[in-house]
Amino acid sequence: MFCAVYGFAPASERRISPRMMKTRKESKKGVEWIAGCMLSPTEVPGHDGILFRPHVLMWAMSDGRMLGATLLDPAVSSSEQIVDHFYDVTENPEIGQPHIPSRIRVNSQDLVKTLSDALDESIEVVCGPTPELDAFIEGMAGHLNEMSMGPSDMSYLDGDVTPAVVGSFFEAAAKLYKAAPWKHFPDDEDVLMIDIPAYNVSDAVVSVIGQLDESLGFIVFPDVDAFEMFQEAASYMGEGEEPQLPPHMAVDFDKSENFGADVRQEIADHKWVVANEAAYPNVLCVDENLSLRERTPQDFAFAECLCLAIADLVKNVSNIEEMFMEGDAFQHAAIVHVAGKKVEVKMRAGDL
Repeated sequence: MFCAVYGFAPASERRISPRMMKTRKESKKGVEWIAGCMLSPTEVPGHDGILFRPHVLMWAMSDGRMLGATLLDPAVSSSEQIVDHFYDVTENPEIGQPHIPSRIRVNSQDLVKTLSDALDESIEVVCGPTPELDAFIEGMAGHLNEMSMGPSDMSYLDGDVTPAVVGSFFEAAAKLYKAAPWKHFPDDEDVLMIDIPAYNVSDAVVSVIGQLDESLGFIVFPDVDAFEMFQEAASYMGEGEEPQLPPHMAVDFDKSENFGADVRQEIADHKWVVANEAAYPNVLCVDENLSLRERTPQDFAFAECLCLAIADLVKNVSNIEEMFMEGDAFQHAAIVHVAGKKVEVKMRAGDL
């Protein structure tokens, strides 16, 4: 869901799971999807660091609400990526429940052939106008431009933030990456409720992202209302409107090559710990309408606290995925050490 707000990641290798196998059997009669492949409105860095304009693959409901989108990697077969992403979206659509459409309207004969050759014959694929996707591209252009000079070009040492504060966050983030909570949380809508008395945090919402091996990390919202507002914005960005987004914080991981040379040098100079070359962490503090604000020492400490707590949850609570899939409630309290102090983090999920 949240890739629609933060931008797009390249289509990942499809992971076949029991949930996906179930999805394949639950085709919805009379449900039409719209699909299209269009040139991105902005440039992105390629594998060699050179900027280029990739193609954007999009899927939407017939009313224009977005189901999913991704950038096509020019180094990989486009047909393979299109089919793989179709199955990804059937399993994890940005709106609604997992399902398979009975009809897909696409914007080119090439897409008709690619999908018709690969999908079950019960799914009708036709070529026709897709104005809904044009509106989505127009709506995303401004957001992509605003984010194009984003965190990959920013120093970690904002304002009063010290190297020691960032270094401590990096160590906690490395522990989170190794714990890989995105492998235990079935969906980014399977959230945790968080209480941290030491930080005066009560009923905050944490959504773990990266279930498709894209945009690994988590997003924190101040309350349930903010989380639901974010969900609604992500679902309706395809209508070309400017969504109202609540303030939130995100911790994510990216490849070193996607960070600017100055930032990579800063990390190397301070010997900050990273799990591997694909696990460079960052903290994004976002105000309304995707405006990134300057981070404070308190922001890094809060992010560090949550990294340690979520890693502790994964280590000490078994069958997290099964409990979410079955709708079972669970809770866990973690004691973590941040800035030389013990901090209790209370986490719960389900009807508690």
